[in-house]
Amino acid sequence: MAIFAAITLMVSYGNRGFYLAVLACFGLLSWSAGDIIFHSFSADTIAPFWATLGQTLTLGVILFVLLFGLRGVSTMLAQQSNLLDDQSFTISKTQEVAQLANQSLELLETTVPCLLITLQFDGTVTFQNSHSASLLRVNEQRWTFFDLVTSEPSQQKLTQALEMAKRGENIGSFNCDLFLDNGETITLLIAAAARRGLDDEPSEMICAATDITEITRHRERLRNAEKLESVGMACARIAHDFNNLLTVIVGNLDYVKGANLGKDYIEALEDAVGACKDSKKLTQQIGNFSSEYVPQPELVNVAKFTAKNANMLRKVCSNDIKVSTHIEQTDETCWLDDSLVSSILLNLGANSRDAISGEGNITLNVRMEALGKTESISHDLVPGKYLLMSITDDGCGIPVDIIDKITEPFFSTKPFSTGLGLGMSTVARLIEAMHGRLE
Repeated sequence: MAIFAAITLMVSYGNRGFYLAVLACFGLLSWSAGDIIFHSFSADTIAPFWATLGQTLTLGVILFVLLFGLRGVSTMLAQQSNLLDDQSFTISKTQEVAQLANQSLELLETTVPCLLITLQFDGTVTFQNSHSASLLRVNEQRWTFFDLVTSEPSQQKLTQALEMAKRGENIGSFNCDLFLDNGETITLLIAAAARRGLDDEPSEMICAATDITEITRHRERLRNAEKLESVGMACARIAHDFNNLLTVIVGNLDYVKGANLGKDYIEALEDAVGACKDSKKLTQQIGNFSSEYVPQPELVNVAKFTAKNANMLRKVCSNDIKVSTHIEQTDETCWLDDSLVSSILLNLGANSRDAISGEGNITLNVRMEALGKTESISHDLVPGKYLLMSITDDGCGIPVDIIDKITEPFFSTKPFSTGLGLGMSTVARLIEAMHGRLE
């Protein structure tokens, strides 16, 4: 017991424990020596007082060492307990921080408006966030990103990025075209980087992608608009000069018609005059397309305005086509450019007429409608009261694959001799000039 106490003293108290351990050993030796002396000599030869004092001191030293050793053991156990409590508190706090970080990561994955994807070096997708899953709509358990890549340049860019990630190099960003299951093609701007494991070696490639399809389309429209601006300026000059030439030609033809000519010559001249007038109309279309028209609105009665345009439309249609109107409010008034809107309705009505082969019906539907905040946003308009006009017919209709192209300049489903394809494009521009929308 005393030896254990001495060892405990040295472990617990260092130098002080060593001195106490020496004192304990000295006490043990004194006890042993006293015991030998007491057994070797008779009690009469040693004074009882000194013997008792020696034994008492030795026993006191041993008890002191034992008590001091117990105190050292208890102190050491208390220190270890406090250390364990501190470690437990640290572990608890670390778990809380890790849980908060995990929640923040999950929140980031669900709310960030971009695609977060992790790829193995062969293109296999190991993780994608909810935004990516909703956009790409891939239901397979195991699939590769190459399954969605359409073009050869995009495949080469993705392959090069994976190879760079495998080597641990900086990748940067690149564009990639994907083909979705609904037949739509989208363009992604992908920022990629290599993910390293515990051994500091590249293990995967992490991608953060943004859908830039609309941005790409807007850039293409902007480039086309810049081209069309140049074309429009040239068209305006050509239309002006060509119209002057046609005026001279028509004047001379009218002069020749006044001469005493035969019937065949008169018919030929009338055909020439008609062709010149048609050319003037086409020239006017070119001028309207290239010029910036400023609407001049006036207050008109909706019912009277509709009836007037229906009569004008009947004059350009054959007797086999019936033109009717449908007006929901007969006493409403509206601010609009009379001549401009009439030109728009006649243009749309002419398209309906050309789409009907034989007998058919054309209906001009007009009504006033108030658009609230929600409705106006869906139509890309400001809230307010609008005049809604639509023309329905019994014609063949417009194929679905080209319906998005009908407002593009120079696009037409008619033969070249029938029109230049500026009608619907001009209509769309004129409606936008009046802060409206063509749908």
